[in-house]
Amino acid sequence: MVVAAAVPAALLAAVVLTSSPPPALAVVVAVALLVTPGLVVTDLVSRRLPDRLVAPLAAATLGGLALHAATGASSWPSVLQGLAVGVAVLVAGGAVSWWGGLGMGDVKLGAALATSTALTGTTAELAGGAVLATGSVAAACAVAVAARRARRDRGPGEARPASATGGTSLARGVPLGPVLLAAWWATVTVEATGASTV
Repeated sequence: MVVAAAVPAALLAAVVLTSSPPPALAVVVAVALLVTPGLVVTDLVSRRLPDRLVAPLAAATLGGLALHAATGASSWPSVLQGLAVGVAVLVAGGAVSWWGGLGMGDVKLGAALATSTALTGTTAELAGGAVLATGSVAAACAVAVAARRARRDRGPGEARPASATGGTSLARGVPLGPVLLAAWWATVTVEATGASTV
């Protein structure tokens, strides 16, 4: 299973890194290459995205933003947009997590990945990331609200949901990490290779 997660990430990283990306993006891609297999396998097996794997990616993203900002004043708008998208994902995702519709590992990973799209250098990807993040959060909110209503409306004596009995909760039922990473790798690869230009 590790090989199945590592091979696509390695191939995409090779494509991105051979396209001479900005150094800030190259740093994030290199760290993402190292943590992607572990994140995918861990999320598929245990429905968890541990901080010990997400934190290096978040740190590389922040370091990449700092490196990108150091390249000149023209890079500041994309850095600020990336930070704004990342904070929006953290706040909205944190709210959904509080309602039980999303795990905090997914929130932290999503914020790091969304923030790092600023390093691709185009506003279109940031806008697309913001729309994707908003849509994902809205869908997760709808699921969380429906789950809360279902728990509230069940009558006395009915079976308790798995989350109340120590089983898998709604937030842990779907491994979102592999999907987030696949979308990020696709976005970064397309942008780094210039395949999005017409």
